[in-house]
Amino acid sequence: MSERRSRRRAVCLIALTGVLTGVLTLGWLAVRVVQVRSHLLAARAGLSLAAGHLDATPPALTQAVESVRRELRAARAGVDDPIWRAAAAVPLAGRSFAAVRVATLVSSDLADSATTPMLQMLERIRDGGVLVAGRVDLALVGDVSTQLQPVASNLHHGSQRLSAVSRRGLPSSLARDLNQLDSRLAAADAGLLAANSGLKMAPNMLGATGPRRYFLAVQNNAEVRGTGGLVGAYAVLRIDRGSISLDAVGTDRDFRTGTVPLADLGPDYAERYGTGGPTLWSAAGLSPDWPSAGTVMARLWEAQGGGHLDGVIGLDPRAIAGLLSVTGPVTVQGRRIASANVADFVMRDEYAESDVPQTERKDVLADLALALYQRVVAGGYDTVAMGRALGSAAAGGHLQVMSTNPVEQAVLQPMRVSGALPAVPGVFLDVVMNNAAGNKVDYYLRRKVSYVRTGSRAGRLTVTLTNTVDPRAVPPIVTGRLDEPTIPGDPGQTRLLLSLYVGVGDEVRSVTADGVALGANLGSERRHGVATVAVEVSPQHPTVLTADVTDQGGELTYRQQPLAVDDTLDLHVPFRLG
Repeated sequence: MSERRSRRRAVCLIALTGVLTGVLTLGWLAVRVVQVRSHLLAARAGLSLAAGHLDATPPALTQAVESVRRELRAARAGVDDPIWRAAAAVPLAGRSFAAVRVATLVSSDLADSATTPMLQMLERIRDGGVLVAGRVDLALVGDVSTQLQPVASNLHHGSQRLSAVSRRGLPSSLARDLNQLDSRLAAADAGLLAANSGLKMAPNMLGATGPRRYFLAVQNNAEVRGTGGLVGAYAVLRIDRGSISLDAVGTDRDFRTGTVPLADLGPDYAERYGTGGPTLWSAAGLSPDWPSAGTVMARLWEAQGGGHLDGVIGLDPRAIAGLLSVTGPVTVQGRRIASANVADFVMRDEYAESDVPQTERKDVLADLALALYQRVVAGGYDTVAMGRALGSAAAGGHLQVMSTNPVEQAVLQPMRVSGALPAVPGVFLDVVMNNAAGNKVDYYLRRKVSYVRTGSRAGRLTVTLTNTVDPRAVPPIVTGRLDEPTIPGDPGQTRLLLSLYVGVGDEVRSVTADGVALGANLGSERRHGVATVAVEVSPQHPTVLTADVTDQGGELTYRQQPLAVDDTLDLHVPFRLG
């Protein structure tokens, strides 16, 4: 009898021990979850802080990065705990633990393998000076490219590893965080791959193997074109073994019209833009595809005796603002032009002075281009900050580069800085305006772009155009119309050619303006579906256009046309800017 009681007690004790062990295990696991989450949140906050202060002093940046590494190592210790690993191995129930473990290991590995060489590269760039007294240090560019390769390789491996983690059965908040991290790593992977390719190619583009000549097109978004704005001034840059000099600088008064189309850009281009696109400087930028625009400009320049060009670079006042934020202000015809006022000066204030002769007004833009060139090539500023300014301008389409060398252009083509319409399939939107009135009202235009999916493989795009110009407060050059409309409109009313671009293989099915069906010009350009309509936009009321389009599903890429002011977006689908 007592023996049976002893056995029962032993069984109960074993059971109780098992229960207590399970409770303690779960309790310890819960503690670990809180700890790991805390460390990961701290690492994310620290990384955001470090990324936003790349131009900080090296000790401060090193300290911020080291803090991120400490937090990630602590998180790694948590997910490497035997109890966590055991939980991750449990079928179905352990998916969340396994997913967090992979994400933590990938993040920690990247922090340990990538941050040190990246900090070393930043320090070398700062100390060595990429551009000094008009000469680019090509050896330094080559060294940075060599250092970047293993970092790019590790990032690519980590991105692929995280992408392979299944989201099935995960809590929605965890799946969302993983998708966000995955998206950021994929973007960084693509960006670093592009940077690495660009750095490898840079010495040749900078004249390492012989002199190069580039046409710098200064665009003015006050009279908008597909690529940003009408080219009002230009410079021709010569680069020989890294040494930069200026061959020419001038205004659009120097441009000559071609007599025959000088560039064959394919049947789609010819159908959309006719003979004007490849023969007129004013029409060269009608297409939002910068390689097409650059090809036309290069051919027109060469045809008028300007000499061979190795590429065409486009920049607008918002890009200039970014550069001046690093170099400091310049003086143009007695005016102090700084980052804070250059965009308004070029696109608005220049035209507000109605007593200034047109020739003098045009010369101001050329003088600004010359002053900017002199400040940039002189060097003496923070090279890292300049890199960030150039990157930001390229991301927004305010700086665009094409090469007339097919091999180099093939490397540039997938990058945002190329300004090329993307060749890969996917959901895509690009709302493109071209001024059809010959005025300067586009500085005052504002756009709101909305998008919803309306069914299987179908979407609806809505574009609201608002004309904010006060015709009583500006001179006639701003609101005057060269298109001479047969039916006079409201004071300040303007005319636009609005093109709606969708993805490769998709199409625009119909377009309405303020509820009235329009006879849109439907077609394609570089395999993108596109519809173009002519619209009048009055300061009296907004104009609302609606388009029904096909939609392949998935993440939307929205490409912002380079304008005075970016669009207000109301996109009811997952999207990224590109």
